[in-house]
Amino acid sequence: MTIAKFAGSILLPGFLLLPLYSVGQETTSAIEREATAFLYSHYSERFPDAQIKININQLNSKFKQHQCTSALIFTPPRNISARPLLKVSCETPRKWMLYLRAKATVKQNALVARLALKRGRTISPAMVEIERIDKLRHPDSYTSFEQISGMVTKRTLPSGRVLSSRDLSRAPAVNKGDAIMIEARRGGLSIRTAGIAAQSGHIGEQISATNNRSGKEVRGIIKARGLIVVP
Repeated sequence: MTIAKFAGSILLPGFLLLPLYSVGQETTSAIEREATAFLYSHYSERFPDAQIKININQLNSKFKQHQCTSALIFTPPRNISARPLLKVSCETPRKWMLYLRAKATVKQNALVARLALKRGRTISPAMVEIERIDKLRHPDSYTSFEQISGMVTKRTLPSGRVLSSRDLSRAPAVNKGDAIMIEARRGGLSIRTAGIAAQSGHIGEQISATNNRSGKEVRGIIKARGLIVVP
């Protein structure tokens, strides 16, 4: 049993709207249908703009006599994955429980490297392109250029690689050896002097720098690109 969504619409067969089942009715296919619909809804909440496909493994023949006159109870899988395990239970006419294995695919736009990128390159729009990928295979992939603007590559990346947080990092606000301003604050006064960064770092991090005037090493917090403040 499969449910899929394409281009923002949902292709659901009308029988998914059927209500509860009567005693003696063979309910195997109905269980599969409702389980498919439940998982589809569950994944759609997590990936509202994605193309989602759910395939439920066919029930074993030993479950052919499972009847249910109350609403089926579905317990969501612990993790969003390509092979979710769904718990299904019923209260009447007798209590029963079973587990259904499914296969899920979630197609979503993601950024991939348009060309091979060397380590330390700052990402620009010309370096990436959008492709449709399986989000479950690449859960930490980026979906828009705004997410990676100003980032640099952590390692050399081949052309066609789906970009993720494992590949990119924020560019430092200060690099080792940069000429920076060192600001010392005393009460309501602030004094600035030129210096050289002894370490690289991001905004909010503390680094060492050499005061050009005194030659002394100081420790300060990066407040902006090229500026540290000594407490």
